[in-house]
Amino acid sequence: VAYLDKAEYIEIPDQTTRVAALEAGEVDMAQEFPADLAVRLEKNAKIQLVAVAPLRLLGHFNHLKPPFNNVEARRAFIRAYDNEKALLLATGDKNAYRLCPSLMQCGTEWESSAGAAGNYFVKKTAESKAKIAALGFAGTKVRLMEPTDRQPAHAASQVSREVLADIGFNVDFLVMDWATQTTRRADPELWEFFHTWSGSTVRTGPVGHLAFGELQYNSWFNKYQDVPGKQRDLLAKLSRETDVAKQKQIMEDFQAYFFEDAIFLQVGEFFTRWAARADMQGIVAASPAAQLPANKWFKKK
Repeated sequence: VAYLDKAEYIEIPDQTTRVAALEAGEVDMAQEFPADLAVRLEKNAKIQLVAVAPLRLLGHFNHLKPPFNNVEARRAFIRAYDNEKALLLATGDKNAYRLCPSLMQCGTEWESSAGAAGNYFVKKTAESKAKIAALGFAGTKVRLMEPTDRQPAHAASQVSREVLADIGFNVDFLVMDWATQTTRRADPELWEFFHTWSGSTVRTGPVGHLAFGELQYNSWFNKYQDVPGKQRDLLAKLSRETDVAKQKQIMEDFQAYFFEDAIFLQVGEFFTRWAARADMQGIVAASPAAQLPANKWFKKK
């Protein structure tokens, strides 16, 4: 229901300014802000905070060019990664994230740890550094895009910068806003790695993953190449299978292959909140995509 005559989307790149605008009544709703600002908002009687469904924080390799067209280089980075540090920095709250290697949402019947042993949150920095050197990639430039206006990706990028440098890469840290990153990632000649996140709709069952572009052959911006061809074979089988038990086994096999081929960096799940003026009604505790102007109204004073 369109209760409001008009809705305006106002881009405020600086997160502190974004929160200040909400507090001053210049905007009615805001998303994504550091934990210290969330604490400030919790104390403001004129502001409400609404939790949304868990999101998955992840990082994408450029599969078309060196060094990450090499599966061993991708594995080395993933095995050196400090997942918990990235999640804590993204949320600022140890209760606002969970380590989760599963492609499917943790806590659901599809949750799986297949392939995670030895590949997820193992922090094998020395081993990974030796591997990068053996591959001949020591000192290779890696362009890491870092969007300062989107807190989850901004935070994870700080950790990725450290990890990439620690295992021997020469990091070109490209600071920008989200809009610039979105434009730049469309050209595989302009980057090697970036962070983003996904909602719960693609992680609650196998059908959603059939449509998840980052896992598809030569799709989305990472252009995953699936060199062995196993990803296409497993998803083809999944698309035809109607028996739930067999679907789950295929998903187990696919997740094991996900880690084997190091398709992308699975950081973990995090919980975020929307902030809005206290008199705004109709805000839902669902995914960020659910916060549309429809079915929103203001309580009369």
